[in-house]
Amino acid sequence: MSRSSCEGSRVLKRLLDFAKTSLMEGSVITGLYADSPFEEDVAKAIRSFGYLANIQIGTAGFRIGSGV
Repeated sequence: MSRSSCEGSRVLKRLLDFAKTSLMEGSVITGLYADSPFEEDVAKAIRSFGYLANIQIGTAGFRIGSGV
């Protein structure tokens, strides 16, 4: 991808890599607490179904509430 300066090509490659590996480059567990009780309740409900759920997953300064 170093040959292309097109942002769309880089984003497509990252999407295809994610589809292949289920790993998102640069995404990290921040270790931060939930922003709200609702966010924690959602994570607990997801965990009750046997899934792993982490709160405050993020990359590049942006975070989402839960990552499953």
